[in-house]
Amino acid sequence: MGGQPKQIYPLYQVLFPFYEKGFKAVDLFFTISGFVFFFMYRDMIRGGKITASQFFVLRFSRLYPLHLLSLMLVIVLQHGYESIHLSSFVYRFNDLKHFILSLLLLQSWGMESGESFNGPSWSISVEAFLYCVFFVGPAKFISHPHRQVLGTSNGL
Repeated sequence: MGGQPKQIYPLYQVLFPFYEKGFKAVDLFFTISGFVFFFMYRDMIRGGKITASQFFVLRFSRLYPLHLLSLMLVIVLQHGYESIHLSSFVYRFNDLKHFILSLLLLQSWGMESGESFNGPSWSISVEAFLYCVFFVGPAKFISHPHRQVLGTSNGL
């Protein structure tokens, strides 16, 4: 929680478990998703029943429209806030470089200077990375049933 006094967080006394340990839910989500994705797509990828382009269209068509809408909304709201207060609202790396990274879902791949624009979208960026890594796993490395644990961890 970044060293901020806890009193500034809304309803901290009631919601403190979420403020203090809520990040663990994201880890759990990625873990469960890894298992689900592996068992859902393993045979289709390995058997060539789904191409890379089909896989990525299916996955990104669910993520990208809302990501793009929220990115544009945050830019508009951030601009309005900055014009009144002469400072950024939350994230200070709201420049062209970070806009392009966010637009391409690369904002959490190690090229960023820090969180920018829509900070919580880091999870979508990580998800995009995992999709790329995931597709290669079943197609290239999972040729024997006893290696399924490796494939499942690749889906994480």
